[in-house]
Amino acid sequence: TFTFWDDLAEMNIEGKTGFAILEVNKRNKNFTNLERHVKTEEIFFALDKDVVVLVGKATPNQEVPEIETVKAFKLEKGKGVLLYKGTWHWLPYPLAEKARLLVVFQQGTADYDLEIKNLKKLKGVTFCIKI
Repeated sequence: TFTFWDDLAEMNIEGKTGFAILEVNKRNKNFTNLERHVKTEEIFFALDKDVVVLVGKATPNQEVPEIETVKAFKLEKGKGVLLYKGTWHWLPYPLAEKARLLVVFQQGTADYDLEIKNLKKLKGVTFCIKI
């Protein structure tokens, strides 16, 4: 026997779907960068360890994120999160020494649809993850 949960999320991807493995290592809890992909949605799925995911509201008509919308939340091993087009985010922070995530988005996104902003340079802002 088995259990199957269908249609849990719907991704709107034009072209081919890309699947990647991201391995993140424990690092400084301060961060100044946020990134976004304006042409594709993205899924982070925590494969082997819990991580902290950093997100901010999409700002389609602005070049920088709205600082007050940036939040962090725990993503447990075996669970995923769907980020809509333009959602600001940064590399997940592992709660163990390292963690691996499955990343799903439009093929070529890392090369052709990656916008990174250094908020310390642009707005004098540094974020810190409190655990």
